[in-house]
Amino acid sequence: MKMRSRYCFYMVLWCVGVFRQAEAQVPVRTVQVRSTPLEEQVGNPAALVGCSRSMAFFDFSGAVIRRLDAAGKATGRYAKAGGGPGELRSFGGMQFDGSCRIWIADAGNSKVMVFDDRWGSVAEFSVQSPVERLAPLAKGTSVLAVPNSVLEMLHLLDANGNLLKKIPFPEDLQTLNPIARSRYLARVNDSLAIVQFRWFDRRVLVNAGGMVVADTKGAGPVPKVIEMSLGGSSRAYRIDPASIEFASNIGMRGDTLMVIRGQPAMKKGELQTRSRIVRILATSGRVLDELEIPVGIQMITATARAVYGIGETEDGYALHELRW
Repeated sequence: MKMRSRYCFYMVLWCVGVFRQAEAQVPVRTVQVRSTPLEEQVGNPAALVGCSRSMAFFDFSGAVIRRLDAAGKATGRYAKAGGGPGELRSFGGMQFDGSCRIWIADAGNSKVMVFDDRWGSVAEFSVQSPVERLAPLAKGTSVLAVPNSVLEMLHLLDANGNLLKKIPFPEDLQTLNPIARSRYLARVNDSLAIVQFRWFDRRVLVNAGGMVVADTKGAGPVPKVIEMSLGGSSRAYRIDPASIEFASNIGMRGDTLMVIRGQPAMKKGELQTRSRIVRILATSGRVLDELEIPVGIQMITATARAVYGIGETEDGYALHELRW
């Protein structure tokens, strides 16, 4: 009996050692980058998303959604501002579905709009609470959305915008300062979406019924929140950037989550020239590898043709095709 217990004990130690060794030996790959300047009118791009045959991003400088084909060629734009049907007041987020239809969250009008690849209107519906990001699942009959609220992690909506379920934060995060709960949401496939927290290494996998099916905790620390006095009893909070290595953006390629890692604050005089993308198998949380990229690349997505990023260069913003 003692021999068996001792054997089990050493087997556990061996497994832990193998796991740590494997974790430490994540391959780092150098990425080949081919850059193409974006149109001169692009001034502040954000929210790059993609599907098999298309990409899109929002340009805050002109309140324009720009669409590209799978090779990065411009194919159209959407710039209807206002509060009427088919109009956008305050961009919240967007995502493609499995048919490459684009779903756009309008936080200002508390609605969601759906367009085909020629900007033809497919659907438009109001939502009970404004949403910032969304992931259409189950052929569009189920929508997971990040609400404009710190009380719930996600909302589950039906195809008409009706609120079906409020999905809470994991129990250990419910007491975390709300500013540290900032999160991204991406569609993995037609039945799963993934939440990636911005300020710490944590991912939650949610199905089309609003059920949490996996919760992966990374090894990094919870960020330090700094409290600031605004005078009197007023308080404000911010994240201490020197305390963490954060997720500055995410993208999907199949079932692989691509996380652009932001670096902690640099020491005075230091110049950072390289950043990295951590590729993670979304369904299991296993880290596949890390990709070294130029530090200017701020967003990432993929089409059937390649992985693309958008970043600022000395001559303006460019679309970067990444290969490794």
